[in-house]
Amino acid sequence: MSQLFSNNAESTLSAALSDSATTATVADGSVFKAPTGGDFELLTLLAAGVYEIVKVTARDSNTMTIVRAQEGTTAQNWASGTRVFAGVTAGSLAALLANQATESGALAIGISASATGGGIAIGNWASANFDESTAIGSSSSITARDTLALGTGANVYAQRSSAVGFLVNVYGTDALVAGRSAASYGNQSVVLGDGGFVETEGTRGVAVGRNVYVGGPDGVAIGALADVDFEVVGGIAFGQTAVITNRSEQTAALSVVPRANGVEADTAWKQTGSASVICTGVLDLKALQTYTVTLPTGVTFFPEEVGIIITAASGVTLQPSVRFGATGDEARYLAITQTAADTVHGRDRYASLASAAGSSTLRAEVTTAATGSALSGRVYWRGFAVVNAA
Repeated sequence: MSQLFSNNAESTLSAALSDSATTATVADGSVFKAPTGGDFELLTLLAAGVYEIVKVTARDSNTMTIVRAQEGTTAQNWASGTRVFAGVTAGSLAALLANQATESGALAIGISASATGGGIAIGNWASANFDESTAIGSSSSITARDTLALGTGANVYAQRSSAVGFLVNVYGTDALVAGRSAASYGNQSVVLGDGGFVETEGTRGVAVGRNVYVGGPDGVAIGALADVDFEVVGGIAFGQTAVITNRSEQTAALSVVPRANGVEADTAWKQTGSASVICTGVLDLKALQTYTVTLPTGVTFFPEEVGIIITAASGVTLQPSVRFGATGDEARYLAITQTAADTVHGRDRYASLASAAGSSTLRAEVTTAATGSALSGRVYWRGFAVVNAA
């Protein structure tokens, strides 16, 4: 509920007004506000040195709904032609002053705004109750010193942190969050982008992009839907949908040229992709399994090489067989082939692929399980991603 104001607005009653009437008709109602939803405007009726302040809660053309006898005035019988104007009232000024300062050095402006300890709160229901804190925006709030909350529903709960945007929350110290519905619990963290999130364990984490997630310390995730899981320390996920989910992983990248917008000088760049290596987490090669990578909508990946990197091996008595393909075409790139590498850091790589066609889903399958004490590794695809033409 807000008070509305009109500059130097004035009219006259076009019909007499009794002391119990709750509607008033004026000669020209258009000069006044038309309140809705609980808002109101205060008007003064004045004749022969007698006045009454009324609260206008609605207006339909020249007819106004009013609440009588405001600010200690008395309801009167008013004749047609009585002066009606939007004047400054003592109650309006008192309300403004009450919302300006609640403590020496503090400033609060807005309905139910509050500030103490040198804080500055601007906006309805804004609060800044610590030294050197600033909250600007409806329902923004500060509960720690040396902080900034800027935007509707922006909230800061830890020292030396800043929240910028709609419904942004910062719980970690020395953190910066900017975007929409973004949040950070990690100390010394940075979140830039709608829906970005850093966990409590994500100290010094950096999340940049839409719906980006960092769960582990020193993690960096850049790109829409990029993800560094909470078990990963110092992981770097770079590119749209790049994900690191295993503590033994350090980097993951999927480079994709974004869709072109508008007219470009050279339209050939619309389909230019960059070289990428897509690598899975560690897989147990002693078990039959299938691993599928689903690419973002509109993206096609063209493998130039596929293979397996061995991460653990012991007492291998039978090598596994693998094949690489796409959903619905399981051997598109490599027919069932028995591997040879059986030592840590060994690699089986296959560069003579059965097809040069691209795919929006990449599939790797262990068709015959290895036998022995241990054999595990990562499967990978090396090639380039291209955004399909519109």
